[in-house]
This record gives sequence, structure tokens and C-alpha cells, in this order.
Amino acid sequence: MKVILNRELEMCPVFSNLKVLSLGEWCMAADLHPLVLFLQHAPNLERLFLKLKTEHEEIDDDIKPEGTSFACKNLTMVNIKCPKDDERVPVLEQFFVANGIAMEKISVYHRPTHQPRLSLAIRR
Repeated sequence: MKVILNRELEMCPVFSNLKVLSLGEWCMAADLHPLVLFLQHAPNLERLFLKLKTEHEEIDDDIKPEGTSFACKNLTMVNIKCPKDDERVPVLEQFFVANGIAMEKISVYHRPTHQPRLSLAIRR
């Protein structure tokens, strides 16, 4: 499935009118390849939302900017929603900064860790 997705993404058209993009966990491969392809095909993107979950594939710590570059000159906001202490956040921040996105444009929102729900019994 991963090979088919990568092959299809390579042939993806350019989305020149795309301004806002929200991506989930599935685009976060170890080398960020699906994310890079989307960014390369959305040159006029202004706002990017990434929603990360707790269980995930580990991202390579040493992602090289060469080959993972994109040009979204209009990108004014990157919003990362993730669990607290998600080790992917520093890698993503480094990735965006290496591609010319200022740290001030990157916001990280931590979701509270999953807590078991307490059920209340009502007695009559």
C-alpha cells in the first residue's frame, strides 16, 4: 500500500489554488516523503495543519534538507497538533526552518494524554 501511495503522489498534479491543507498521521512517513510531495505540489499554500496521533512510525532524526525541499513562499502558518512530548515535533520544526519557514510561524498545540474516563453510577 505504501509503495502505491508513493507512486501515486509522485504523479500528483500541482494544486496552484490550494491555500489551506490539513494532513493527518498517514503523511508522516519516516523520511517525511508524503508530506514533502504535498508541499512541493502546493506552491501557494498559506496555512498547514498537521494532526499527529500517539502511535506512530519514528521519524529519522537526521533528515537532510536536500531532496526534501519545497517552496511555499506564501506559507504563513504551520499548526502542529500532537500529544505532549511528541519526539517528532523538533524534527518537523527543523524540517520547516530548513525550508525557510520562520519558527514564529510554527505553532505546536499539545493534546492531553489519554486518560481513562470515569463512569459515575447514579443511584436512585
